Amino acid sequence: MERRVFRETYARIFSPLTLTIWAMGWCAASIAGPFGTFEAMSLPVRLLFWFCVLVLATVAGYGARALAYVLVGPEKPVYFDMIAVAATVLVVTPAILLVGGVVERTAGAAVPSVPLVALYVLVVAMPIFVLRRMIPGFERHRYLVQWLGDPLEGQPRLMRRLPSERRGEVLRLSANGHFTEVVTTRGSHTLRLRMKDAIDETDPVAGYCTHRSHWVSQDAIRRIERENSHKIFVVLSNEDRVPVSRTYRPELERQGLL
Repeated sequence: MERRVFRETYARIFSPLTLTIWAMGWCAASIAGPFGTFEAMSLPVRLLFWFCVLVLATVAGYGARALAYVLVGPEKPVYFDMIAVAATVLVVTPAILLVGGVVERTAGAAVPSVPLVALYVLVVAMPIFVLRRMIPGFERHRYLVQWLGDPLEGQPRLMRRLPSERRGEVLRLSANGHFTEVVTTRGSHTLRLRMKDAIDETDPVAGYCTHRSHWVSQDAIRRIERENSHKIFVVLSNEDRVPVSRTYRPELERQGLL
């Protein structure tokens, strides 16, 4: 499970939103020169320094999110973000010191002390994780929900039917008679439920029927595999291969998936 969580988390690192935020942060930091870098470094050196720092911070931040997901799960946002911020500080601080050491040797710019760098990382990382909870569309779980509200607020109704250890991001549904297998990022569970009713309960998760017995989440789709002109499969983030039937192929083509 741990490997799958890290793989799925890092699969989103090149999303347009992540790249846009990274580029904006790089430009802003390079021009403004926060934490004393404006006085200590010339513009070309700042560009290189903040490029390296933000690449390392982005990679570390995604890794910290995956670690928090494995340790506490997404249903406990306070503990999730505490672990993620702590992991980010522990990983990014020595990375910045390493980059700063190279800059100091080549450009003569002084490197702040370890406690000061750790404080800088904390000051930057904590607001990022907090703002993700406050801005609609980023995170499904809010801080107050952990203490006062419904832990499944914002989740598909289908989650209420699953045992707690299987509640995660919905990847696919597969029908077998009067039963439906629900596969999430935390494993699979079979429900005595019609496929049509199960699909209705996945809202607000977007997805597609690829076969009369299969439904897949849009976010879980990673690639399309063709064995021949008749056999086509949708490959999900957990490497499950879901067949695409002729009946549902035109809709997937209209959506630009095939």
